[in-house]
Amino acid sequence: MGILGIGGLGHVAIQFAHHLGAHVVALSSSSGKEEEAKSLGADEFLITRDAAAMRARDSTFDFILCTVSAELEWVTYFKLLKPEGKLCMVGLPPEIKFNPMILVNKSLEFCGSYLASPSEIKNMLTFCAKNKIKAMVETHEMTAENANLALDRLEKNLPRYRIVLCNAKL
Repeated sequence: MGILGIGGLGHVAIQFAHHLGAHVVALSSSSGKEEEAKSLGADEFLITRDAAAMRARDSTFDFILCTVSAELEWVTYFKLLKPEGKLCMVGLPPEIKFNPMILVNKSLEFCGSYLASPSEIKNMLTFCAKNKIKAMVETHEMTAENANLALDRLEKNLPRYRIVLCNAKL
């Protein structure tokens, strides 16, 4: 199973996939996240900017979970899938463009998932508690200055991996 994007969603997805028993390959454009991805449960790390390494993995994945909200070269990721493989989107890129023939040629599935039902959320939280799955969160006191700081850090892609503003009065 590939997890594409090791950010706010991806770092939690790695933990889920690991605890569900999948062989997890973290796919990231940043080599600087390899150690952290492996500490979260990734078995392998694949740098998506390494064209040769990507070609070497063509037709080797059953499933790829895409947590990325940026525009991507989609054919590159469809090529990683085995025939009848599935790429599932949970990130929300502004636009998705590809020739659908890539799906037809390999009988691929392309799907998305956004929200879960209340019972699915309850099961997920129970699974998280049982397996000690946690999001990495950066916290700051809820002030206008810290809100601006958080937005600035988000624009620069600096948080590891979530930012939460906390009301000190609560």
